Amino acid sequence: MRIIPKRLKILAFIVFLAFLSILVAFFVIFPARSQVPTVVPLMDTSSPVYASKCTPCHRDFDAFKNPNIIFKHAYHLLVECQGCHIEFPHQPWKTIKPTMELCYSCHGLRHSRRGLIGKKDCRVCHPGWFNLVPAFHTPQWRASTHKNEPSFRRCMMCHSASSCEGCHAKRGIRPLPAETYTYETILPEPTITKGYEVQLGLPITSAKCAPCHRNLDAFKNPALIFDHDVHLERAIRCEVCHSQFPHLPDITLRPPMDPCYNCHSLRHSKQGLVASEECGVCHPREFNLVPTTHTIGFRTKTHKDDARRDMDPCLMCHNVNFCNACHTAKGVKPLDHTEKPEVWRTEHGKQKAGVEGCVVCHRQKYCDDCHKTPIPHSLVWMGVHKDAPPDAIGNCRMCHREREFCQECHHTTVAKAILIRDNCIACHPEYRVPLLEVRRLPIPPDKRKAFMVHIAHCEMTQTEPYECPECHEKKYPKGTGCFSFELCYTCHGKMRLGKLIAKWGGTELCYKCHLGPR
Repeated sequence: MRIIPKRLKILAFIVFLAFLSILVAFFVIFPARSQVPTVVPLMDTSSPVYASKCTPCHRDFDAFKNPNIIFKHAYHLLVECQGCHIEFPHQPWKTIKPTMELCYSCHGLRHSRRGLIGKKDCRVCHPGWFNLVPAFHTPQWRASTHKNEPSFRRCMMCHSASSCEGCHAKRGIRPLPAETYTYETILPEPTITKGYEVQLGLPITSAKCAPCHRNLDAFKNPALIFDHDVHLERAIRCEVCHSQFPHLPDITLRPPMDPCYNCHSLRHSKQGLVASEECGVCHPREFNLVPTTHTIGFRTKTHKDDARRDMDPCLMCHNVNFCNACHTAKGVKPLDHTEKPEVWRTEHGKQKAGVEGCVVCHRQKYCDDCHKTPIPHSLVWMGVHKDAPPDAIGNCRMCHREREFCQECHHTTVAKAILIRDNCIACHPEYRVPLLEVRRLPIPPDKRKAFMVHIAHCEMTQTEPYECPECHEKKYPKGTGCFSFELCYTCHGKMRLGKLIAKWGGTELCYKCHLGPR
């Protein structure tokens, strides 16, 4: 045997302590990800305008294109946002975009020896196909009314003194003073407004939308008939449909069709339908109710794969009769029903879809005739199942084969009871049989041992009756094998105050339950 030197042991222990301290420090400095609080983005609509006020919604400032303008924010990074956006762009009534005058604060401006700050060429900002002549420049405007413009400053953004005087000379108009053709670059003072602060996270409330949307129904969907007021009058909370904040960076999330079925087609006991399930309530007549994905190939071949993964989208539009009419006519049955029918008959309640999937093809009566009880069970089933007829109780074991399933409820009331016959025979009449007669009962060997153990303790005479938790402890009830055999020897063969607690110590106890040669 190799002997490890004492010095090496000490060195190994020091290394272990060092590693342990590093590990502890790591978890202190870098806590678990779940402990890091989630930061909810904040949208601030106050002025002046900064890039940080836009990034919660716009990761790409150039995602929204204007076909008439060639513009990139990246080319203007050295210019302050408020140089063009003199007020916050998104207002309740509209989105305010910078005017052309603001562009001329830099384009065409000469700054001493540095020359032009930005090119004045029209095609720098407008594509070649764009008509540079404004629509209001009609012949009548050019001939008579343009002279009534309150300021020539706007004219000089596009026109030069030579172009104006050349036209004036042809019409016999005297030259205007030179200062008339001077374009004055004036940068407006940014407005300072209080605005609103909106947290772009849950819960969704109308108060978060109102600062920007005074009319929630202003944005219509031609494929949908929807009115927010109709739903708000019924006190339906926003988060019922909007599970996420609608405005995410560079995308607007609109509720899918699924949340609509939280109310539409839902029956509330005797009150009937909560909301109509008619398609025409939500979709106009001209809308094609058949999804574009429902091609001939989908209907004849692949729709079964989608239905197997998740049938809920199918059931939003189709009912049981719709599916049955087609499947029955063509003799279509699921593979798991036909490949091993004997297995399916006994195991069909454990499929992934749950027993709710049965109603897609089978009516309720079909299941009830076999199970002798409503399947799936009603919400009040646990309170009334004791009144079920005897043949129905026998059918319980078709699904609930493990004894522990019943014990989880039925034994909770006696989990701390005294182990005497009177507390057991109400549910287990077989415990009336004396211990010596148990071996003659037609009981399976694995069950016989349990009977013998319990009846033996019911017939104790030397000691006070035991409580169930003394053997089963906190694990009770669990069923067969819920305690280790070593537990028995804490009493059997042990002495207490000079007296034997329980007889049959050692192997003698084994042969009381396990028959065979000694």
